[in-house]
Formats: sequence, structure tokens, C-alpha cells
Amino acid sequence: MTGPAGPRHRLPGRVVLGGSAAVTLAALATFIGLLSTGAIGTDGGLDLSSGGLVVAWTSPLVSLLMDLATIGCVGALLSVLFLLRTDGGPLGTQGQRAVRDAGKAAVVWSLAAVLGALTAGASILGVSFRLLFGRLGSALALPEVQALLASAVLAALIAGTAGRIRTSPRTMTAGVLAIAAILPPVLTAFPRNEPNVVPAAIGLIVHVIAAVVWIGGLAGVVRYGRGSRVGLPLVLRRFDRVATIAAIAVLLSGLLTGLLRQTVVNGGLFTGGYGGLLLAKAVAFVLLIVGGLWHRRQAITTLADVGRRFWRLVAVELFILAIAIGLSVAMAHTPL
Repeated sequence: MTGPAGPRHRLPGRVVLGGSAAVTLAALATFIGLLSTGAIGTDGGLDLSSGGLVVAWTSPLVSLLMDLATIGCVGALLSVLFLLRTDGGPLGTQGQRAVRDAGKAAVVWSLAAVLGALTAGASILGVSFRLLFGRLGSALALPEVQALLASAVLAALIAGTAGRIRTSPRTMTAGVLAIAAILPPVLTAFPRNEPNVVPAAIGLIVHVIAAVVWIGGLAGVVRYGRGSRVGLPLVLRRFDRVATIAAIAVLLSGLLTGLLRQTVVNGGLFTGGYGGLLLAKAVAFVLLIVGGLWHRRQAITTLADVGRRFWRLVAVELFILAIAIGLSVAMAHTPL
């Protein structure tokens, strides 16, 4: 039997509106990125697939949904472990709320991963969804499909156990499972015969995990730190240390991965459609690293005067990150 449910908490309207706006911006960035590079047209094709227009557009949208759910799940768990940590004791009200949020996000993550496995199978085999089930054995033999299904299982495990998490050590276990669930699709992201595949894959692992920690942590500050002006300085100090390291890791690993892949195929880091998206994403991250670091340091020292301006700047940071997420999804579905 599980313990009593934690207290209910209704999200403020501004947080809901801001979250909806961020998701919309991420989707628009994905849409515009794919169209600008010609990766997906309106004539029914994705450059690497003959599965049709439905498969071509479903694949990046499902990837975006999975990325957002991953960030939500990891961000909530990260908030419990580092921003709201209780040094091994029982979770407080905010910690219990964060664990419940992680469980809900894990449900979406698991379902999106299953949908992603279907779209990956249809895309790689070059068939429509209707014909995919006739080739289910071939689809299940694909490493990309197996990786997504492994992520779905691990995310489902997090969702199934979240309701019984009451302490930090159990939250840490869920966090380890979340990181493990991130890895399988990353490990199958590059063709095995591609030059520099091992260092590129390592760079991508660092890039993805650091990005999830950074963006999820910022979302956690908004979700769980805004409720207490007294506790917010401590939350910001903790997040500032994590965010600075993660943000630099995101930028450097992204450029390294792009360098290893782009220069081999296109002869330059920022050439071609993929290179253009890489440049736009790098510029966005540089602005975020500099602006976010300055903003957090200012907020920590002047938090007594915090008000709407502070949260507006946080919202701008999240919106730019949402655009960067959309560009990342577009890059993942753009051939070199």
C-alpha cells in the first residue's frame, strides 16, 4: 500500500500560460528549422525516408514531446535532489510535489518513446504506419527502435514507482533510472560507419544530459522556488552552480559534436542546412550562458527586491531555451 497522497497544488495561471508559450515556441522552432533546411517538404517526403508526409512530420513532433517530457521528469527529480534537498530525510511538501510531477512527466515520456519507436520503424523501413504492422518483426530488430522501447520501459518504471517515493535516497534511484532512460536513443543517434562516431557519441551524451539538467533545473526553480521568497536565495545559489557547469558543457559538447560530424561531411562547421541550425543554436546558448549567469548573480544579491521583473527575465531565459530545444529536434531530423 502507498502512503497518503500529498497535498494538492494548483499551478498559478501565469506559470501555465508561460509553460504553454514555451512549448509553442519549441514546436514553432522545430517547424521552421525543418522547413528552412528542406529536411521536410510539403510533398510527402523526409529526405531519409519514403514513409510519407504523416510519418515525416510525426517523427520530429514525437521527438519534441519526448524531449520536453524528459526535461520535465529529470528537472523535477533534480529539484528534489539539489534544489530542495533534505540531506537524506523525508521529503517536504515541495519535494513530494516535485516527485508527483516527475511521475506524471514519466508517463508522457514513456508513451512518447513508444510512439517514437513506431515512427522510427516506419521512417527507417520507408513504410506508412498502416503498413508498418505488417513488418513489425523487421521494425523490432532495428537498434533505433529497441533503444526507444528501452527508454519507454525505464520511464514507465519511474512513473510506476514515483507514488511510493518519500525520501531523498529513493529519489536518487529514480534519478539514476531517468539518466539511464536518456542514454539508449543517444547511443543509436549516429550511423556506426560514420567517422569519429565514438567521440561524437560521447560528446552527444554529455550534451544531452547537461542540457536536460540545465533546462530542467531552471524549470524547477520556476515551479518550486517561486513559492517561498525566503528559500529562493538558497535555491538560486544551488542552481547557479549546477547551471553554470551544465551550460558550458552543453555549448562545448555541442560544438565538438558538430565539428566531428560537419567537417567530415560538409567540410566546415557551419556549412549547409545542419550547420546553419548549429550556428543559430550556438548563438542562443552563448546569450543564455552570459545573460543567465549575470541575471542569477544579480538576483541572489538583490532578492529582497525581487518582483515581476525577475520572473519575466526567467521566462525569457526559458523561452530562448525552448527555441533551442526546437532547433535541436530539427537538427536531429536534418541530414548532414
